Amino acid sequence: MWSRVTEGSSRAGGGEHRLRRTWSPRRWALVAVLLAAAFMRYWDLPSHPLGIEHDEVAEVLIAESILAGKHALFFTEAYGQEPLFLYLVAVTRALLGRNVLAVRFVSASAGLLTVAACARFAWRAFGERVALVAAAGVGLSLWSVFWSRVGLRGMLLPLAISLGADALWALLQGRHRTRSTLLAGLWFGLSAYTYLAARGVPLVLLGLAVLLSAFDGARLRRHWRALLAAAMLAALIASPLALHLLQNRDAQTRVYEVDAPLQAVKHGDLGPVLANLPRILGMFTYRGDATERNNLPDRPVFVEPVWALLFLVGIGVALSRFRDVRHSLMLTWLGVMLTPSLVTTEAPNFVRTLGALPAVMVILGIGAEWVWQLVQRRRPARTVAMAALLAAVALLNAGLTVRDYFVRWPQVPGVAFVWQRDLNSVATWLDQNGSVRDVTIGGLSASSMDAPSLDLLMQRDDAVVRWCDPGSPLGVGGGVLVPSRGGTLVVPDVVPLSTGIRTHLETELGVQAVVHRGFVTYQLERPSVSGDPVAIYDEEVSLVALDLPSGATSRGQSVAVLTAWAVGAGVPGDIKAYVHLLDQSGEVRAQHDGLDCPSQFWREGDLVIQAHALALPDDLLPGSYGVRIGLYDRQTLQPYPLVSGEPSWLAGAVEVSDG
Repeated sequence: MWSRVTEGSSRAGGGEHRLRRTWSPRRWALVAVLLAAAFMRYWDLPSHPLGIEHDEVAEVLIAESILAGKHALFFTEAYGQEPLFLYLVAVTRALLGRNVLAVRFVSASAGLLTVAACARFAWRAFGERVALVAAAGVGLSLWSVFWSRVGLRGMLLPLAISLGADALWALLQGRHRTRSTLLAGLWFGLSAYTYLAARGVPLVLLGLAVLLSAFDGARLRRHWRALLAAAMLAALIASPLALHLLQNRDAQTRVYEVDAPLQAVKHGDLGPVLANLPRILGMFTYRGDATERNNLPDRPVFVEPVWALLFLVGIGVALSRFRDVRHSLMLTWLGVMLTPSLVTTEAPNFVRTLGALPAVMVILGIGAEWVWQLVQRRRPARTVAMAALLAAVALLNAGLTVRDYFVRWPQVPGVAFVWQRDLNSVATWLDQNGSVRDVTIGGLSASSMDAPSLDLLMQRDDAVVRWCDPGSPLGVGGGVLVPSRGGTLVVPDVVPLSTGIRTHLETELGVQAVVHRGFVTYQLERPSVSGDPVAIYDEEVSLVALDLPSGATSRGQSVAVLTAWAVGAGVPGDIKAYVHLLDQSGEVRAQHDGLDCPSQFWREGDLVIQAHALALPDDLLPGSYGVRIGLYDRQTLQPYPLVSGEPSWLAGAVEVSDG
């Protein structure tokens, strides 16, 4: 039993261990695991995952705002985020430039350091063999490798907890008491700034105090002052963020989007949590996270039977040795850090459970150690074969991780969309075709995430890029921006092209699509518009062409209207266009609002072509209806007047029939 072990001593069979300086074969094996883990995290990191996720882009944008002087305890952007990862990304952004590596390097490094920190803690608490197996679990499993290669903050949590646990165990061993106390308080305090699931850390520490009180009161009496000092330091470090969130509860947008099971519990309904429980328990050996954003869908943590069995054996050993605080703490750590997924939607969720990663792999090591001891007692001559088997299984798991991450996962439907693989193809094509300078790219987030996504994926910086939504369901009908000097329109395969825009390109402008892998291109000539503008809005933008249907449209159908806008010397602010269908009394019976080419990308001489669709009500009476066109400011909703002072322009009429 752990409470009977002399502080700083070691005992055969998995007692507490000093960190010896001699280099045993197991230490060399640990070095090999660390090298393999480093390779699996850093190899071709900018290209795997291929492309970039919007969440990763958001991290870079927030980091750039930090470099520009914006600081916060909690950033409300991107659904609300703790700051530590963002400040680290700000450092790598400043050092490495604006690219994918700047955001992924932080998570990859955190993942590798977690391997070392978990091994150090396991070595100190359980011995060399447990540490080696735990390191292999953290270093080679898909769960850890996946989240080490995505530029998000989740991997900082298991790192902080592992470092805190190692310092805490050194304190309980009576080693370097002052330093261990300070480090334990520091790492557990900083864990609050890593990821929202860190809110379970105080419960783990409280659980340790209860376990010590119940099973090792003598040790608690010897070290309670140091433990209390570490806890107070951790609370002091975490308190600014905790107070800020208590005073700004609405800042945690993401929490309130996924906490339905927790809210049900608060109202006395345990149903959602009880439904989640078997999913959480099954994530290790049966079915894992089903989301391609987080995992190879449904792949459990342990995909092959040996590690799965050793983990279950480790659970059994820990239960049978519950009075040994080391083992009962592993179970407490595991249970508490699985809870964030238990009380939220989409269980099991592999990012919300990352805080449990070190405990899971230490328990795996406990199971392996128990089997090793069994073999050593009954068949001592077969311990070499046992070591070879464990090494072979580690290599097998490494191979399965490489296969599942680098081969199978990229083929999952939805991965290409989430990581914007088509946009990555566009970036590669632009890098390879330096003569393409003026380009308009179709996107699904033309006014927000598309431009920084391309900047992070593309190496060159001399291209003049404009953005539009040529017809996706996220847009308002479809638009195209023709550069003033002519240029190339690029439409990724994932972005639909509206029928009206396609017809205008191929019929009116006479251009045909050139098909590439992942996108198509249209070569656009310099825009030329005959005649005077139809309507002039100061010197900033003019309506230069209008296409209304010549025949009647049946009620219940849509009226297709195409407008063309020329950009003047003064590029306008954030504006929208509107098209109204008016009855004889001037009442609006149908309308369409929006511009799918954000004005932030307009330049003097550009031509903006916008498709509008007016949905006619079923009860609309047959007859002639007027068409009114205007612009307004998106922020203030104020009309953007014509030079004549009128707020809008009456463009003509359309006929509506019975159908």
